[in-house]
Amino acid sequence: MDVKIHAGTYCYILNHKRMIVNCGKKFSCEPVNAEVIYMIMKISRNISVFLCILGVMTVIVSCNHPGVKTESPNGQTIAPISVPDVIMQGKGKVVVALLGMPGCPGTEAATKFLTDYSKTKREGVKVCRIDVPLSGTPLEPVRDVAGSLEYVVDHDRKIADRLDFFFYPTLYLFDREGVARFSGECEPDKVKTMVAELLAESPGVPKKMYTQPLAKVGDVVDDFNILDSDGKTLSLTDLCGETGVILFFSSTTCPFSMEAADDLERVKKDYAAATMAYAIVSFGQPADKVRDVYQQKTPGIRLVVDVDCSISKKYFGITAVPSFCLLDKDRKVLGCGPFAYDSVKDIVANTQDQNDAGVSSRGAG
Repeated sequence: MDVKIHAGTYCYILNHKRMIVNCGKKFSCEPVNAEVIYMIMKISRNISVFLCILGVMTVIVSCNHPGVKTESPNGQTIAPISVPDVIMQGKGKVVVALLGMPGCPGTEAATKFLTDYSKTKREGVKVCRIDVPLSGTPLEPVRDVAGSLEYVVDHDRKIADRLDFFFYPTLYLFDREGVARFSGECEPDKVKTMVAELLAESPGVPKKMYTQPLAKVGDVVDDFNILDSDGKTLSLTDLCGETGVILFFSSTTCPFSMEAADDLERVKKDYAAATMAYAIVSFGQPADKVRDVYQQKTPGIRLVVDVDCSISKKYFGITAVPSFCLLDKDRKVLGCGPFAYDSVKDIVANTQDQNDAGVSSRGAG
C-alpha cells in the first residue's frame, strides 16, 4: 500500500488491513515505509494500535504538504484529511493569506509578489497561500511554491467556507487578534501599507477596516458617467432608464466570469417578461479587448467599460468578478454581490413580482 502524502506532519494509526483508522498532527518524525508498518501490524494483529515489547508504538509520517489520500485494499479512495488552519495558527502575528487555485492567472501573479514580499517581510508577519478546490472537485497541490510561503490545500474547504470565500483569488489580512481587516484583490503597494499599519497598531485603538463594503440594498447610488464600448458617455441614470438595470461586472480573463455570462443570458431568457435592462461592466479591460467576446456570448446587451475598476469600487464596493448589482429606475439598490444564477434569478423574480403587484393595485384603484 502506498500512503500518498500531500503535506504536513501527522500521526497515522492503521488497522491490520492497512486502512487508516485515526490520525492526528504531531511535532516531528521520520518517513516510515508502509510495508514495514504492515509487517509490524501483522505481528501485533491489533486493529487500533501497534504493540511492541517496550510499549505502544505510534507510527509517524512526515511530509512536505498537508492532507493525505490513500486507497483501501478494495480500491476505494479515502477522503483527504483536513489540513491545519494556518490562519488561526498565525494568531499573534499579522497574517497575509492568499486563497486561490493553480492555473489562475490572478493567483500566480499574487503568488509572485507574495514570494518576494515574504523574503523581506518584517518580524511578526506570516505569509501563506491556500489553494481552494471547487466544491466536489479534487485538487492536487503544486510543487513549485516557494519555501518562504506557507502553503496548504484546503481540501475540505473549511477555511474557505469560514471566510465566505467566493472569488479566485482573494487576499485576506488578519490582525494579531485574528480579526479579518481586509479581503479583496492583491495590490502590492496597498498590501505593504496595510501590513505596516497593522504592525504599528497600539492595543485599545479602534480597528480600521480596509475592505470597502458592497452597496447595500436600499442605498441610492450616486450618479456617475461611464463610457460604452463605442466611446459614448452614459450616466448611471441612462443605464437605469425607466425600468431599472442589472449591471454585470465581468472580465474575459476570468473563466468564472465567462461561465456567469452564460448564466446572465439564462436569466435574461428565463425572465424575458421582466421589464429591466441589462449592461455588462468590463472590469479592468478596454473595449477593444472584450467587445467581440461579449457580442458573441451576450448579444444585444450593452457594454460599458471601467478600465481602472475605479467606478466599480467607488460606487458599488466591487473588487472582484463576476459580480452584479440590480438597480431600479431611481438608482436604488435591489441586490448586489457575487454573481450566481440561483441568487440573481431569485432577486429578479422577486422584483418582477413586486412590480406586477404594484401594477395590479394601481389598476384596481
